[in-house]
Amino acid sequence: MDNNSISILDNFLSDNNFSSLFILADETVLHRYPDFWKQIHSKIPQIIYPFTAKETNKSIEKATEIWNFMIDRQLDRNTLMLNWGGGITSDLGGFVAANYKRGIRFINVPTTLLSLIDASIGGKNGVNISNLKNGIGTFYFPDLVLKSRYFLRTLPQEEWMSGFGELLKYALIANKKIWNEMQTLEEVTYYTIKQEWLQPAIDFKDNIVSEDPYETGLRKILNAGHSIGHVIEAVSSRHHRKITHGHAVALGLVVESNIAMNHELLSIDSFYNIKNYIKKIYKITRFSEQEISEMSIFIQNDKKKSHNYISIPLITKIGSAKIENEIKIEELIAALVNLQSSFLN
Repeated sequence: MDNNSISILDNFLSDNNFSSLFILADETVLHRYPDFWKQIHSKIPQIIYPFTAKETNKSIEKATEIWNFMIDRQLDRNTLMLNWGGGITSDLGGFVAANYKRGIRFINVPTTLLSLIDASIGGKNGVNISNLKNGIGTFYFPDLVLKSRYFLRTLPQEEWMSGFGELLKYALIANKKIWNEMQTLEEVTYYTIKQEWLQPAIDFKDNIVSEDPYETGLRKILNAGHSIGHVIEAVSSRHHRKITHGHAVALGLVVESNIAMNHELLSIDSFYNIKNYIKKIYKITRFSEQEISEMSIFIQNDKKKSHNYISIPLITKIGSAKIENEIKIEELIAALVNLQSSFLN
């Protein structure tokens, strides 16, 4: 984190009379930066809770464990919670903060590309249940998100690929210029991802959330690629197959773009542009019949399901999307089944 961000945090702490600072820390980040928070000038007591940031820990059981830890240390409602890590950390931490003693204030310090441009922004918090991604959650907003590339320097490659999936989504729904610039990218790294791509993505989500904080309209556009992506992610995790969130969203974008083409919302050329570029960047995983069957069940449990339809945003041209499209469950399942053959053509 740059000195300016430390100053912002110092000023925030001095402007508020918090009783303590409770830090939910991804243990990998804590290991890499063990003395980082000693830079804070405030003498506020710091309590650090390290945890392994993995999907199986984004659960009611882990949230309960953290609440008990906080109760044992007599943390009161004037505690500030700081979520230090990637998307799993901010999702779980926001959920913990929203419910502890009916809600305490919190801030997010994103340490991954995915969290920086997406997960730490917008107040969506949640835990998984029965392998249903974010099946239980809240809208509860951070007081502050400290956004900096500082922690991105030490990210493993898979985390770059995960965040890049959300960056692709942003370009496809809102920024044709960035999508076109990405076409020359051969490798996703700290040095090849441009800051000029990140800030517009951050600003776009900030503006969308400000206009529609509780996802009643415009904010639904941010779900592009996610209806299918969450299903792929959940079932893959269930079968101990490593597919990151952004990778799953990228595959979801291909499936949903195929649906958009079939509905004559997206041109054939644009669909193949999307499919071929994502095929170039991401490994295409083959799913077994058992996995496809489980994915079908998960689709039918989608939070957005109404009767036999799911409302999803669909890309209509590169850089633009239509927010609500009622798609039959059977069509989504068929498109998912066709994912692998689509990539072979």
